[in-house]
Amino acid sequence: PQMRAVRPVEVLVAAVALFACGAYVTTSNLGKTTETGTLGAAAAASISERRVAGRGVGGNILRQYRFSFAPSNPRKGPSPRHADGLRPSAQSSDIGVYGMGTMGQNLALNIADKGMKVSVCNRSPSKVDDTEVKAKEQGLEENLAGYRSPKDFVESLKSPRRVVMLVKAGAPVDSAIEELSSHMEPGDILIDGGNEWYEKTDARATKLQNEKQIRYIGMGISGGSEGARYGPSMMPGGDKDAYLTHVQPIMSKVAAQVADGPCVTFIGPGGAGNYVKMVHNGIEYGDMQLIAEAYDLLRTVGGMSNEEISGVFESWQKGPLESFLIELTAKVLLKHDDKSPTGMLVDKIVDKTGMKGTGKWTVQDALELGVPVPTISAA
Repeated sequence: PQMRAVRPVEVLVAAVALFACGAYVTTSNLGKTTETGTLGAAAAASISERRVAGRGVGGNILRQYRFSFAPSNPRKGPSPRHADGLRPSAQSSDIGVYGMGTMGQNLALNIADKGMKVSVCNRSPSKVDDTEVKAKEQGLEENLAGYRSPKDFVESLKSPRRVVMLVKAGAPVDSAIEELSSHMEPGDILIDGGNEWYEKTDARATKLQNEKQIRYIGMGISGGSEGARYGPSMMPGGDKDAYLTHVQPIMSKVAAQVADGPCVTFIGPGGAGNYVKMVHNGIEYGDMQLIAEAYDLLRTVGGMSNEEISGVFESWQKGPLESFLIELTAKVLLKHDDKSPTGMLVDKIVDKTGMKGTGKWTVQDALELGVPVPTISAA
């Protein structure tokens, strides 16, 4: 008697959403089957110890991992400058980041913010200039040094050299590997932080090890640009010894921090890290599809206004559906169009979006494995 009147369509949509978010995705490999819980929105503020199954050269990969989108440790003040005002000398940086797009730039600033020395480089020097300007604005110039030459960039790193590449998947990665590895030595470590097809990571790791004895890691990075800057979730896979000995000490500081530790763990051999990130993205697209269909039912069938639907999503945010995507949906439905005196922004946006490939790869691999993923396929 104390509860408000609830429209039938709200009950229907809530029931569908609850069922979907509790559903299980099945993946199989080498004749074995593992059930893995859906990662409710994959972007939740602090999701912990969820399981994702992936497959790689070594067979079944089943690892627990955590991720958070909340800033881990925002800066409290500027870092002091070197007394002489000079950039770090040769072979002084702990790690290098190649590719100064939004993700690469923010990850480099994050590393510098954690008190480590980082060298940065990019195919077009203007982006290096921009990164140096931002580092100075944030009081991080002591810990970040920009280089316009890949040779100088590699030579600025401590041995064994560690380089994170954040460039577009496919041919750009091969081009970056060829350029950087020509200046590297046996035992050095290349880390691909992009969304790459896991079989390409397997092939690149084998080739680099056989031809140049360079160790290779494929590392999924989740959290977008804000996550890269303040604390992403990272899913490394590949050369285990290289990661545990030389990469983990850095990434455990850079990753988002939650009650039970940093949001990074070694996933498995070869392209395991890339595979888990691929499935993670696919699940996130499925969650977004559910949100879109819930909105459509409430708006079209239920005849509810954007404000009313926002209230429904806000109520869901206080229950078992709590997630970053539900929170954002509740907020964006209340956003007015800044370029128009009347109307809501969501009503002016074309009902169309694109993708970078990981969702499609998830569906393709599921089809090959004989695993039904209809929600991801619909997305």
